[in-house]
Amino acid sequence: MSPRPSLHQATAAAKALCVQVVEAAKHAKAFPDECNRLAKFAKRLHPLMDDIEQGAPTIAPDAAARGVHHVQELRRALERSHAAITSTVALGPFYALVNDRQLSSEFANCCVDIADALKKLPLTELSADEFTEDVSLSLQQLRRVCVDFGASAQRTAVLGELRIEAESLRSGRAGSRPLPTLDLTQGVLRGCTYAQLGSDLEFLRQAHGAAVARRDHVDAFFYAQLVLLEEPLVPQGKSAAKLKDHTVAAAALPKAATAAREDEYAPMDPVQEVRTLLDKVQNPKFTLEQRLATLQPLAAAAGLAPPVPGSSLHGGAVLFALTDSECAQKVVQIINSDALPPQIKLWVLSLMLSLVHPEKGLNPDTQAALMQTGLPRALCRLLVRTTTPPDQRVQALAMMRVLVNDPGTHALLVEAKVVPAIVKTIWEVELVNGRMVVTSSPTTSQSGSSAPPNSTWGVEQQMRQLACAMLTDLGTMQGHAFKAEILQAGAIPALAARLGHTGTHDQVRVACADALAALMEDGAIALEAARSDVLVGLVDMILSGNEGMVAAGTRSIRSLLTPTQPTSAATQRAALQATGSGNVKDVGGQADPGPGTYEVDQGAMLAAMGKAFTPSATAALMQLLHNEEMAPLALTLLPLSATDERCRVAIISDQAGMARMMSLAAANNADAAATLSRLAEDPKGGAQVAALLGKAVVDSRGDPRKAAAIADAIAVIGTPPAGLEKDGKAAGRAAAFAREVIEAGALLLLVTLVRASPDPRAKLSGVRALLPMCVYGEAKPTQAALLEADILMVLAEATHVGDAKLLVAAATALSGLTAISAETRARIFGILLGPLNSPDAAAQTCEAIRIVAGSSPDCYLEVERLGAATLMPRLVQLIAVPGAGALQPVLLLASLARYSPSAGEAAVRAAAVPALVSVMQGGDWPLRTAAAATVGFLVRHDDKACNAGDWPLRTAAAATVGFLVRHDDKARNAVATGGGLTALFGVARGAPVGTPWWDEAMVGLSSMATLHAGSRRDASDALYTMLKKGGPSEVSAACVVLSFMARGPAGRETILGDSMVELLVKVMASGTPDARAAAADTLGHLCTPSSVPMPNSEGKVVGVDPRSVCVNAGCVEHLVAMLAMPEESCVFEAAETLEILAPSAAAKTAVARAGGVDALNQVVLLGKRGKMSARTSKTAYSAYMLYAGQASAGGTRKR
Repeated sequence: MSPRPSLHQATAAAKALCVQVVEAAKHAKAFPDECNRLAKFAKRLHPLMDDIEQGAPTIAPDAAARGVHHVQELRRALERSHAAITSTVALGPFYALVNDRQLSSEFANCCVDIADALKKLPLTELSADEFTEDVSLSLQQLRRVCVDFGASAQRTAVLGELRIEAESLRSGRAGSRPLPTLDLTQGVLRGCTYAQLGSDLEFLRQAHGAAVARRDHVDAFFYAQLVLLEEPLVPQGKSAAKLKDHTVAAAALPKAATAAREDEYAPMDPVQEVRTLLDKVQNPKFTLEQRLATLQPLAAAAGLAPPVPGSSLHGGAVLFALTDSECAQKVVQIINSDALPPQIKLWVLSLMLSLVHPEKGLNPDTQAALMQTGLPRALCRLLVRTTTPPDQRVQALAMMRVLVNDPGTHALLVEAKVVPAIVKTIWEVELVNGRMVVTSSPTTSQSGSSAPPNSTWGVEQQMRQLACAMLTDLGTMQGHAFKAEILQAGAIPALAARLGHTGTHDQVRVACADALAALMEDGAIALEAARSDVLVGLVDMILSGNEGMVAAGTRSIRSLLTPTQPTSAATQRAALQATGSGNVKDVGGQADPGPGTYEVDQGAMLAAMGKAFTPSATAALMQLLHNEEMAPLALTLLPLSATDERCRVAIISDQAGMARMMSLAAANNADAAATLSRLAEDPKGGAQVAALLGKAVVDSRGDPRKAAAIADAIAVIGTPPAGLEKDGKAAGRAAAFAREVIEAGALLLLVTLVRASPDPRAKLSGVRALLPMCVYGEAKPTQAALLEADILMVLAEATHVGDAKLLVAAATALSGLTAISAETRARIFGILLGPLNSPDAAAQTCEAIRIVAGSSPDCYLEVERLGAATLMPRLVQLIAVPGAGALQPVLLLASLARYSPSAGEAAVRAAAVPALVSVMQGGDWPLRTAAAATVGFLVRHDDKACNAGDWPLRTAAAATVGFLVRHDDKARNAVATGGGLTALFGVARGAPVGTPWWDEAMVGLSSMATLHAGSRRDASDALYTMLKKGGPSEVSAACVVLSFMARGPAGRETILGDSMVELLVKVMASGTPDARAAAADTLGHLCTPSSVPMPNSEGKVVGVDPRSVCVNAGCVEHLVAMLAMPEESCVFEAAETLEILAPSAAAKTAVARAGGVDALNQVVLLGKRGKMSARTSKTAYSAYMLYAGQASAGGTRKR
């Protein structure tokens, strides 16, 4: 048994078979369509097999074994296909007819075999996912392959006719002839090779023998006649081998048949006859009447004139004659001739058009001959000449439309400049400043007006309709071959001009709209259409009321307003240039790489289109708002169009459109609100929009839902865009907008909406509308109006509704009002502190106070002043109550302790530390984290609140501990004696990195480890254990704590004295990205001073160089490796620490050995390309200059 092949061998064999199938199809002698279909699929499979073959060494053994099995199935299917194709080389013509159905089925079966094998191929396992789409398409096409039994029946119909003739001869019927003398019989043999003939003769002899054996006299006579036909034609002896691949010569046909044809059956050669007639037509001595008489037989054959007695020509004969290059050349000469009368050219064009089948078009051979002899150029010449009569132009256009339906003629038609000729028929264009424009501005009709009286139907209108139809044909042609030429020839401005011209007939407008709809499926053409103002004419069509025009206009507008990707490299280049996205790469003279090779950003395309709209086009968009189907499409572009000042004027000037937009904004339409926002950027537009919205709020009285929707629109428009909240101009616009809304009478209704609506969502909409008024309404009248509306109490009440978003919005609005005056600030906090004693409202009150107080330090001082006697005891009381409601009091206490040392002291006196430590030991984690952070602020490193429950609370508690111990030694003692250090380490070990207040909690722990002498040893041991034995999160926490400790002398002494440097270096080698960044940061802070005082074994204090310690521990190699990490935090910390180490000669040697100079240079280059932040790039550059020897190494400090 032969060994099983490897995946590489199996795919190589399948790939070779793909090549064999393709080559075999080139020599197929029968069933050409079926053979070419199999070759096409084999050609598609070749790159897939090549990809799998190249990647075979990298594929897992199990997957490779399964792949071998399925690839071998595919190989067997390809072997069957190859056998089916190669069998046609020796397939006899009569054998093929007799077995046509079975042979047709075999080719279909081959497709099914390939599909079954391809479907099972595990592309993902074989690392060939990029071929998934191609394979899916091939499978769809393979499954659609079916046996055309109808075509098979037509092919085999000749057998039935031959059997009728054979039976007539056998029975002695008058007029019957032997089969070898019949044209029908010899037609079967035409084009076959001697090898096929020999195989066929052997089959016929066997069939004759079988018929004789079963005494089937009828079949025996039939096959005997066919044997008599083929026997004389098969070469014998040595010549058989020489001639086997040669085609049977016509001269070799049986003598009797030839004699019979010459006798009475052979008509005159149609090629010669047509040549003679065309020569006579061009005879310079002939009169017009003689020329017309000469054309009569051709016209009669085409059905354009009565039959001519004695003429044997018919339509098929003329079509056949025109496949002759000489005949085709004579036709082109007649069309090109300036000496011939126009009537003759018209008759020739009519003759050619009459030969076109209404469904199948022109005979392919005839079309190929005419194309090769320059017919397109001749037709274009007719079109562009001003002396050409209109009826000839129409005929020329009609004939050209027949010729352009073949994608294979693309190069010939481009060379003949067919597209510019078509465009000129629609409208004259010229090149101005690198762009095609119409030679004169069209006169557009008013919206909704009927067609003017001069737009009557005539030859000119018919000609333009044909030209538009040709552009439609070219635009929908497979492969999008002509769209680039259409764009470059200025077809879009021409169509726009013709569409909007008052003299254009409705049918021509429909043809223009259809052409645009087909062409604008390419995004680049849609952009050009937007620049050409086609929208104006299309909207006129929709408003006309004519059913056909409305449908065509709707199709075209939908295509315009939903731009898709360009369909060729040339149109992609135009789209990229229009959007400012760059240029398409040069394909180096190669074929167009096709659609999808270069993507154009869809958002950029829409933005470019919106900016391309003129005021008239924008006004047309506004009219579309009244059309239910088109309104959503128009709204996607109106915000983009509104970036232009003139377009904003066009929008605002349309009162009906603005009313419609207001109603859409009131229905929560985001695009309508965005358009209004753009309008508000203009001072005049902003005032008008604000007034309209204010009026809309007033008009919505009694309809809370509508009022809430308008309030949402006011909030969106009145709030500066993200990132511009502190921009002076944006703030000024927001203030002006708020003033206009208030002046329109909307303030009291918005306040009523917040106060009286039972729906929290409606309240939220109202608060969001009031928020920009509170934050940006700095003018005295605005502030007075707000205070007069009792807004302080309304917003304060909104914080107690129980909706988190509403609380934040209301508190943020109140924070804006604190800047009015100290008196207002006192009133706000007086109102907010009132419900603090209510058990139900305490948590929400704490959260609201924290948000409002966060607006300025003065606010914290005001809270501290107002609650000096009762606030801290009440907060401690709330913290001590178990439950999630303790989180907000803890966070408020943390904020107060962070910004005010006196508040921290008051909290310590109120026994906040024990309460926080208790929370850290038993609350949920958000509360425990917050409590730990708060204790950190109080003791400036306290950890009494972190032992069980949910991490966010515990982390907040730890952070609060940090704030407390930061300023007070009593607090540090309280944390230490109450078990706070253990609780803080509990947070460090368990709280996920990124939990709110996590960093502040780590600061608290580092403070206890450095500032509290009694806790230093325990903290150091715990951190050492976490670094050496902890999990990833514990290691990250330990590194962060050490980075804070390394910023002070006591912390540096602890790290160096307890040999933690080696552990930090190990973390940099294999830790998580967060841990590696924190470890590098720790070493950077550790090495900032050149010497750290450390006690030696004799108890004396000596200076230790931390840089030497770190370099000797091997940190440089890992720092250089971190420069290549994808996480920028790691890159920055590594670069900064290397910069700090630069004064050390040992560090420079280690950096050079590890390739650090090149690594730093790569980071700098990434910064120049915009792939790294300026901070990181600048730090890497500083380090690079130090190590490259181009700057003095004077050391640096951590920033």
